[in-house]
Amino acid sequence: MTVDFFYKGLMEENQFFPYTPEQSADRAKGTMYEAWFDALKASPWYMSMCKGDAPPSEQARECFKKFGDLRDYTFKKWWLDIGYKLFAEKTRYQGVQLHDVNTTLELKYNNRTNQLNNLLIEVPINIHPRMLRAQIEEILAQHSRYYEHKNRFAESDAEVTFARDSKLDYHTIQTWLYVYKAVEKERSKIHAGATLYEICRNLNLRRKLFKDFGEGTIVDDETVKQRAANVASEYYQKALRLMAHATEMQFPWVEDHHGLMTIRTRGNHSSE
Repeated sequence: MTVDFFYKGLMEENQFFPYTPEQSADRAKGTMYEAWFDALKASPWYMSMCKGDAPPSEQARECFKKFGDLRDYTFKKWWLDIGYKLFAEKTRYQGVQLHDVNTTLELKYNNRTNQLNNLLIEVPINIHPRMLRAQIEEILAQHSRYYEHKNRFAESDAEVTFARDSKLDYHTIQTWLYVYKAVEKERSKIHAGATLYEICRNLNLRRKLFKDFGEGTIVDDETVKQRAANVASEYYQKALRLMAHATEMQFPWVEDHHGLMTIRTRGNHSSE
């Protein structure tokens, strides 16, 4: 028997329907699910665990236990083996529905009992929509827990869930990770002394900054150098913070992370 699953983290138009693992693998491509996978695969802390090193924290140990060794995985293969089970919701994420008008007003909470969180209301159809909205707002205002529920992932019953919704998207995260890997690659070369502004120039992160300097010419404008260095540094640091939190099961999160970032700094002063 085929089992279907629901996923809150898919594109909005795909959140309300059940999918087989194969169907969800296609729809998860290019979403925040893949962004988390990519962040872990780029994370120096996570990769050290894949190589057999001790976890840098208990949260990282738990993350590795769930996501596993990613070194030989593509995202689709990992999703079909592991990911689809980790992120599957036990109860569907659904939109507004029309309920039996005779149903008594009742507020149900999930509490991980597979009960849907529904506020059942009777909607008269002879009132102006503007008045209806005002009345619904008044009803909701009487239930403070509704307004405290600002994170739709807070009551997720998936084994692994996102920390929160975010304005970040897959492509932005891909750019950060690309810059991080490119910076690391540049610094590993023989001319390991490459400066951040040179890395920014080599990666074409801000082409307009260098429009007056042809390829191979010397950049002698200190303002341009500083602005370019700031761009590369900003992307690099955002990628580091994102990967650090992802390694400890907090995604997508880019706030300061003093724990793993401190470990990173001690082992690699050039990351600053």
